[in-house]
Amino acid sequence: MKEHENNLLKEVTAFSNSSGGFLIYGVQESGKGGYPAAIDGIDDIDTDRLEQIIISNIIPRIGVKIKSINVPEKPGKIVLIIHIPEGQNQPYYNNRAKKFL
Repeated sequence: MKEHENNLLKEVTAFSNSSGGFLIYGVQESGKGGYPAAIDGIDDIDTDRLEQIIISNIIPRIGVKIKSINVPEKPGKIVLIIHIPEGQNQPYYNNRAKKFL
């Protein structure tokens, strides 16, 4: 899980230092105009814990919104959407990696 957390922090920091955006996990890209190839979902996770990881490792603090949506055909699987706003206090620093990304 540590590697996934490090990748998440890297992505959130990079989005915060640019114009923000959305991270979506559990949807397989088709590469054709934004249409998904498949919605496989990911294992359900504790979104409160995920938010704490982001809040405690990115300086200055960035407010993200996290939403999980159940995949009806796949019990226990979710699509995870993380909205990262454009940072108002740039640059943002990933304290775990000790880098501005």
